[in-house]
Amino acid sequence: MASLSLLSAVLDQPARLEDRARRDVAGLMKALESVTDPRKRRGRRFELVVVLALAVLAVCCGASSFAVVAETVADLERRLLVGFGLGCRRPPSAATFRRVLNVVDPGELDEALSVWATGTDPVPEPEPEPEPEPEPEPEPEPEPEPEPEPEPATADEPAAATATEPGTAAATEPGTAAEPGTATEPGTAAETGTGTGTGARAGSVEVVDLVVALDGKTLKGARSWGEDGVMRQEAVVEAVEHGTRRVHGLVRVVGGDENAAVLALVGRLAARRGGSLAGVVVTTDAKHTTRELTATIIRLGGHYLLPVKGNAPTAYAVLDALAWTKVENAQVVREKGHGRQETRTIRLVTLAGIDTTLTGVAQAGRVRRSAQRKKTVTTPAAWTHENVYLVTSMTHRHAHAEKVARMVREHWGCEVLHWQRDVVFGEDGHTARTGNGPVNLAILRNTVLTRPDGTGARPGIATLRARARKPERALSALAS
Repeated sequence: MASLSLLSAVLDQPARLEDRARRDVAGLMKALESVTDPRKRRGRRFELVVVLALAVLAVCCGASSFAVVAETVADLERRLLVGFGLGCRRPPSAATFRRVLNVVDPGELDEALSVWATGTDPVPEPEPEPEPEPEPEPEPEPEPEPEPEPEPATADEPAAATATEPGTAAATEPGTAAEPGTATEPGTAAETGTGTGTGARAGSVEVVDLVVALDGKTLKGARSWGEDGVMRQEAVVEAVEHGTRRVHGLVRVVGGDENAAVLALVGRLAARRGGSLAGVVVTTDAKHTTRELTATIIRLGGHYLLPVKGNAPTAYAVLDALAWTKVENAQVVREKGHGRQETRTIRLVTLAGIDTTLTGVAQAGRVRRSAQRKKTVTTPAAWTHENVYLVTSMTHRHAHAEKVARMVREHWGCEVLHWQRDVVFGEDGHTARTGNGPVNLAILRNTVLTRPDGTGARPGIATLRARARKPERALSALAS
């Protein structure tokens, strides 16, 4: 009896694998249904959802190119493929994956996968309130009959008093025009993010629940020569969450204009949250610090923490002219490692009535980095000093020195994500450059690096090798 029970368990294993695959990828398949299929109806052999879901599984196992994606899928067990909805057909070829990923819209694919991978529940935009119906005009009242004129007073009767008694006139009593405490107290203007006096908005700062770093990345291998003889490289701008390094979106850079891509990505994040950036803080590089970006973030109800350098000359001149020597250090951090000693100090000041041409600036900061490198055979030990100016729309009550310094350092966590894509997946060495293929492959890699496995760990090289040996291990990362 024991041998029969073991035999039945072995025979039942493929069915369990099919059911598990169908159950674990149900959320992924549902998310991919929102992607439009641009292919012609004639000649389709595979559903778009099936091809995209198998591509996600293959990249989750470490596939880095169209050929490796097809080889990984071809080695999957038949029951696992059936769980993905493939049926009795043979797996798609490398040409099929290439054609599909070259024509699928990157915006739709990224929106579907980033929302699913981060577990974000999109908030629908509020419906506009219906215009109130005009009230009917009131009927004209009949004119009152003229009162009879009073008879002139006689000498025996005194004339009626027509003057108003003291205190009953229409003039307001002293103190009623503005009660004590109703006037704006000193300092409240800065608390609402109106430090510059330009683009002011009312209301207090809400609780911050998301801090994202917007940063660009060039796909070095995806380069091509245009008709004008100029080489072009694909580039993208991504929104990476501080701390967790989850990717909340990606936008393609068109014509080398990263600032336009940053604005488009900010708009997408706001649309996903019901048209508002309430509770969101945006950090970027200095080249993205523009008046358009600050005005857009403030208009959408969000906040920002941006570095200011020479590309914003007016704001830089204003910050550089402040009396920083009279401001005490709000935080001093000393670290030792990587062959150097480093001291980081931060000073913050509240800007009141100072126009930096940037919208909604409430505070300005200066971060000073002093590093001493070790003595080497060719160079002596030496100190280097660097000052970086910052602006933020958050006030001192909601963005103290420790919080600002932490945001500044966590912004560079996006570079860890880029390093993983280059080292783990070899993105810079991949030469796909046709259509939307390079950008869509980058979206698949972001999805895999955003989605943790059952243990909560981010995939590394060892994890991808383990999944390649046994692809069903990747189902835990795809389970919704």
